[in-house]
Amino acid sequence: MLFARDYENNEYPILAKKIVTSELNGNEDLELHIPQQKNNNLDLLSIDKLWEFDYNNIIYKAVNVKRQTRGNSFNLNVRAMPLFYWEFSKSIIHENHDGSHTANSAFRTVFDGSGFNFALVDFSPSVTIEGFGKGANRLELFKRLLDRYNYEFEIQGRTVYMKHLIGNDTNYMYKYRLNASNVSENIDASSMFTYIRGFGDFEEGEEDYFNNAGLQDDYLSPLAEIVTKPGQLPDEGPPIVDGRITQVDTLKEAMRKAVEESLAITIEGTLHDVRQMGYDIAVPVKGDRVWLHDERINLEQEVRLHKIVTTYDEKDNIIACDVTFGSQSIGERHKANINTLSKRFADLLTGKLKLPIISLEQIGMDMINAIHAASSEIIFGDFGMQAISKTNPNHVFGVNSEGWYISQDGGRTPKTIATAQGIYADALFAGTLWLTNEMNIESADGYLNVTGSRFVMRSKTNTNNAVEITPEGVTINGFDGREFIVDGIMRGQQVANIQRFNLEDNVHYNGRDMEVNSDEYYALYVVWDRFKGRYLDLSGTVRLDSASVHSFRHFDIQITRVGTGDVIATLRKEAHKTTDPLVYSWDLRIDLQTYFNTIVDYRRIDFYINARLVNALGQNMAYFRLNQGEFYG
Repeated sequence: MLFARDYENNEYPILAKKIVTSELNGNEDLELHIPQQKNNNLDLLSIDKLWEFDYNNIIYKAVNVKRQTRGNSFNLNVRAMPLFYWEFSKSIIHENHDGSHTANSAFRTVFDGSGFNFALVDFSPSVTIEGFGKGANRLELFKRLLDRYNYEFEIQGRTVYMKHLIGNDTNYMYKYRLNASNVSENIDASSMFTYIRGFGDFEEGEEDYFNNAGLQDDYLSPLAEIVTKPGQLPDEGPPIVDGRITQVDTLKEAMRKAVEESLAITIEGTLHDVRQMGYDIAVPVKGDRVWLHDERINLEQEVRLHKIVTTYDEKDNIIACDVTFGSQSIGERHKANINTLSKRFADLLTGKLKLPIISLEQIGMDMINAIHAASSEIIFGDFGMQAISKTNPNHVFGVNSEGWYISQDGGRTPKTIATAQGIYADALFAGTLWLTNEMNIESADGYLNVTGSRFVMRSKTNTNNAVEITPEGVTINGFDGREFIVDGIMRGQQVANIQRFNLEDNVHYNGRDMEVNSDEYYALYVVWDRFKGRYLDLSGTVRLDSASVHSFRHFDIQITRVGTGDVIATLRKEAHKTTDPLVYSWDLRIDLQTYFNTIVDYRRIDFYINARLVNALGQNMAYFRLNQGEFYG
């Protein structure tokens, strides 16, 4: 159902013809052709630019409204973009956030304060980001992060989901004359090149990058040997010129990507809705992996749905569907043709490709074939039964009431032995290994033990060195047995960096304590540090001056975030006229992980420690001191 929302957040159901353009990590546009409505509450003349439309759980912002006359009336043609695109393109991040970022911390920097949420469905490792912020809008930075962390995204309401691969591996095919037509393959080599140079690390506005760039490098595609004629130089593309780039690896990746994308191979076609024919699952979704077959151009291959333009009638029935099946870079196409095996092996090593069960089945089949092909004779004796190969008598299988063994040197050093005490084997192949008690593995320099849910690795040369993993956490012991980490928490707190303010106009520092006699909050200390522990534990003292009129007053401590003013934690403490440490000492624990809604990521943190004396009345004064701050957990 399509809804329109005006400037006052009033919603109206609308009947309209809808054209949705959805592109992989690209445009997501909505075109509406709205006839006159039977809804008397809505006047089409009132629909204007910047109205919002909700359709298929995506919020759109109208950017163009055209009134088209028709007889004595008119229709509306509206073009809208996702609200996410609109608001992110209008919001600037001025601060510099250069440095190493986890995917979570990087996207949080872009999304904080935007009104949108994000969810990282797949994990990506930390990367170093340069030029992060510095006047760029959120949409530009968002697109950069998608490239750096290898994510694709989809929008649902106000949440953006990031995955390494959106869409599905489908079990249906698009075929000419069945559910696809107008299939075409377009190979565009007009901008292809195999060599490029890069220049970085220079001041903004520098015109002579060639001579003044502090970082210079080049990149030559492996395909240059194939496509470059003997005696000729490889085709050179436009250089990468970006003074913000200061790392060689960053420049190399930018050059490699430019070369890879210089040759575009695109497949397009028109798909037909076959759900009414009983194929309920044959619905194209952006990012899907599908098979496309058209014998006229000798095309039969698996492709991805890169761009989908779907037209819906007023009742949300699909009446047209045009699809672009994506494009392959020059390197990807070449690898697909001549180096599929090495690519899949690389994916296996990096964890992108799981080892299929068939590989273990193949090992088993190889073993069975070897057994069936063997020519053996059976000998019975005092030992029991022995099966000896006729072609190589060293190959022996022996069995009796105590167990069995397999040897390839006549029984001197059996490869595999099984008795009531257990099984010894050089190699063990299994798809699933079930342990009912425990497992012990001994190597040249260490031991490994698995008992139930307890996993222990211990050094053979120094048994104090050990790592223990349980569902409760990880414990690491050092060379002398000291515990570095217990249940996932580091032993020995890390001291926080604290600075005292000089506020003589409002709060006097007597060389030991801050003298507070005001009902207003003043920032007395500041913590400048990194988010390097779940908790920040603060401790100090507060007591009432002996010359105060009252015997005690309430003293408020408030922790706020520099820049935003967010109140992170508060503490009310009674300040007494006392010299008893149990009375004048105070402690405050701040749960940073809950506040930032993320695990420890070492981002910069800046907190004010504010304080006031409640009902000071000009007749009372408190001595306040922050002794220390420690990170824990």
